[in-house]
Amino acid sequence: MKMSKPNKHSSAESYIGSWIEPSQVPKLWQEFRRNHDPYTAAQMDDLNKTEKQRRDEQEERNSSMVEKEKLTPELKPSREIAQEVDAKLFNHQWLAEQRDAAFQKAAQSELSQDLDQEKSQERQIPREPERR
Repeated sequence: MKMSKPNKHSSAESYIGSWIEPSQVPKLWQEFRRNHDPYTAAQMDDLNKTEKQRRDEQEERNSSMVEKEKLTPELKPSREIAQEVDAKLFNHQWLAEQRDAAFQKAAQSELSQDLDQEKSQERQIPREPERR
């Protein structure tokens, strides 16, 4: 069997060519990624930094608005204390509502009694006979 010469256009060496060494391909790929996307470049740069350096840079990038709007933890009472306070508040509001309703009902009943008395007094007043 006779081996033919490899086709010049199908050989990997012809694509890579003499102008580039195969050992340089990974470096070229990294340079391509670095130049292609600024976010990837920033990530690649961060790989060479320590955690302290990254945190210091992060603090420099924070704006004062973000610092002002940052959530702060609220101190909350324990569940037992909160339930007790909520129960007292609820009872106070409930009693105030019931008291207001009772006063309103009493005022309406007094008003209706006064109207009933006025109507009964009108009936009791004798009318003068008409003169002709």
